Amino acid sequence: MRRSVMRNVVLPMERAHQARIGSDSKEAAALEARFFRVFFPGESPTLAPPLAPHPRLVGMENAERIPPGWQYQEHGRVGSTGLVHLAQATVEGFRKRGVPLLPGNRLQGAADVIRDSHELRIPVTREDPQNAALVADAIRDIWDFYLIARTLPADRDADLNGKLKVMLQGEVSAAKDPSSTPRDLQFEQLVGAVFAMADVRTWPAEPDLRFTALNGEEWGAAVKCVRSGNQLAKRTKEARVQLEKQHLRGVIVVNVDAFLIGIPANGAAAEVGSKFEAGVERLLRLFPELSKQESLLGIIGMGRIVGWDFEGTMPRISHPWMFKASAFVDGGDAGNAADELFQQLQRRSGERMDESLRELAESLGGG
Repeated sequence: MRRSVMRNVVLPMERAHQARIGSDSKEAAALEARFFRVFFPGESPTLAPPLAPHPRLVGMENAERIPPGWQYQEHGRVGSTGLVHLAQATVEGFRKRGVPLLPGNRLQGAADVIRDSHELRIPVTREDPQNAALVADAIRDIWDFYLIARTLPADRDADLNGKLKVMLQGEVSAAKDPSSTPRDLQFEQLVGAVFAMADVRTWPAEPDLRFTALNGEEWGAAVKCVRSGNQLAKRTKEARVQLEKQHLRGVIVVNVDAFLIGIPANGAAAEVGSKFEAGVERLLRLFPELSKQESLLGIIGMGRIVGWDFEGTMPRISHPWMFKASAFVDGGDAGNAADELFQQLQRRSGERMDESLRELAESLGGG
């Protein structure tokens, strides 16, 4: 295992091309994107009341504990000029970190789509759902890639470089992409970025990621992308076996995007959260059996929803990130560490996302 590839820093936003953005952009925004989270920081293995607060939150000693229940946190709103800048900063971030951007890469493709939508070469309207879906895919990918770039280690091994190369392949339109592998790797890297933004020392290694838990132990994170309910039991079993093979305890992180179709992108946190739970009901039914496995300390369900609103003066896209963490152990050193981990993942990664959008506003003269 090479600790030299550890994700343990969050780099500032790249400010390249700022002048060019100001000179060639439209005066009025072509659209607006709203970024926020709806999350449940943690609960007990039986879906009973959440774990009792632990008096010591490592790295957050003076912070208030996130209360139980579904929570809502707004990160910010970004007009199309800001999205263009975010895309360019992301491309520049990958270049500065030495990631080769081959012709036809998906990162540059997404950046081009965002600029074309800003300059109205790709108009987003209610009457053209294909354009709306394409632009939504581009915005989602750029936001993911930006967070990944901010935490990408400068010293990388051949395995990580190979994953980044494949991750950047494929079509901007998810519906037209024949392979799911690039986006599967994108989610794996995004999970690593979220852990790094939460100040959890993380590095790539079997099963997918390893990290230093808040009790000082080395744990693993098995990252799984699941596209149908029939795959859930198989994928979670694979995750358990991977952890046991490495003689590790740890958590499973499941991409639940496929189960969130039809869930509203806006609404009260409790309402959206209850519909999230209904969407992932088949996963929740696995929890009692999973909680019996000594190697599994908890599970995190992560997913993104995209929704357009065409009622105002411009199209507005809502981009909520859904997050629900559940611990499989009550109390004790491991149980408290898992509970603290879920709290810290929520608090610090959320703060870092806020910082990212504040930096974006300041780079455009808004701060």
